[in-house]
Amino acid sequence: MNAKDLENRMARRDLFRGSITRLLQRRNGGSLSPDQMQTLENIAGSKENIPEFLEGVYREMQQKGFTRRQFMEQAGYTTVKIPVMMSGLGAVAASLMGCLTTGENRIDSIKDAVVQGPVHYPRLPGHKIQSPEHYGLEGCMVGYYNGRLFDMSHRYFNGDFINHEVMNEVIEDYEEFKVNKSPSVMMTGYMWSRLAGNGNEFPWGQAQCAAEKGIIPFVTYDLREPPRGAKLNFSLSDIIKGKADHLIKDFARQSRKFGEQYGGFFIRTMREMNIPGTRWPPWGGSSSKFKKVWKRMWHIFNEEGANEYATWVWNPSAKSVIQVNPPEYYYPGDKYVDWIGLNGYSRDFYDRFDRMFGRSIRRLHKSHPPKPMMIAEYGIDEHGYKVKDIKESFEILKKQYHEIKALLWWDMDWSNFRGGVDSRIDSSPESLKAFKEGISDPYFLGKVPYRKI
Repeated sequence: MNAKDLENRMARRDLFRGSITRLLQRRNGGSLSPDQMQTLENIAGSKENIPEFLEGVYREMQQKGFTRRQFMEQAGYTTVKIPVMMSGLGAVAASLMGCLTTGENRIDSIKDAVVQGPVHYPRLPGHKIQSPEHYGLEGCMVGYYNGRLFDMSHRYFNGDFINHEVMNEVIEDYEEFKVNKSPSVMMTGYMWSRLAGNGNEFPWGQAQCAAEKGIIPFVTYDLREPPRGAKLNFSLSDIIKGKADHLIKDFARQSRKFGEQYGGFFIRTMREMNIPGTRWPPWGGSSSKFKKVWKRMWHIFNEEGANEYATWVWNPSAKSVIQVNPPEYYYPGDKYVDWIGLNGYSRDFYDRFDRMFGRSIRRLHKSHPPKPMMIAEYGIDEHGYKVKDIKESFEILKKQYHEIKALLWWDMDWSNFRGGVDSRIDSSPESLKAFKEGISDPYFLGKVPYRKI
């Protein structure tokens, strides 16, 4: 079986599992008990149980007034154009069973699609952040975005000093209490730097603190108006026309000044651009406009000398291809990208690391093999399987995904936000224990000597 056929089979398998999850959730008022989740796991791995299970769910929903078309729509099949007017439930089950094979072709792993052995990337120019092998290390750097850095109330009162202290406390917490290991990377408060007259500031205090400790700063240059929300201060069309050039130039100069003193840093903008919808992200939609804006910002940074240090992370969402637009539509070109970063969050037991990221990692690495890859945002909710998922994530990263050279954990409880999760590493004692055990493996790196390059 070639890699393309394998990807197609895995997509059909994951479609089946996701559909069954949706049916169970609707049948049980939107929530699943641990026993029901285990039942679903068993069904997903057992071809024999599928027709009987589907028939039971279908009859139950039919009693509630659902037609065959509505049954299929509730399962989510219309989004991938699977025919909904098939005659008889047996045809439905037969179609679904095609995603689970037996014998030689059964999909128990993706080992024939996995890159075997270490992956090394070319050296990036200037003082940009390199893949770990260029620092004499093999493995995956680990970093965090911490919820304490979300509070931007200190912006207008001695902000740099106070935020330097907050970052210092956060880093010491990881080193001495939470995981007993220094981060490789720390993401600065992503609400801080905005393409707006009020907020167009490099996060100097936080980034300086990280760099002084030998930790790589990761900066998010947001396009939304402060303090937060979905409204853009400049539309993509405005930016393309040059109406925000003065602000971008100012931010680029601040970035260069920081780099001259403290070395390279990661920077991203317009993350998760491939999520469809009207609410988030406000810079999504037109891939053509996105690429023009990205290139314009890159060129301004280049003209100001900031690209000597600014390490550009192109950062789409890695959810299932059913839920997002293909990331490749938004790729601005190898010249304008230094690293590729993927975002994904586990909200239930179905959102395992491999299922969320595997396909995107393989496809993007195949399309852009010189580009180092990272997981730019990752977190797991308290959904009953968090401990298991934490352990599995570290194991699969080390064994199968050697393309990934950095992992940033979203260490924050943002479950009160729309679609948010409690992804803190210490949301429970058991979660923290599993995380500490996983990160203790030498493969997962602490500080790297990035300022020596």
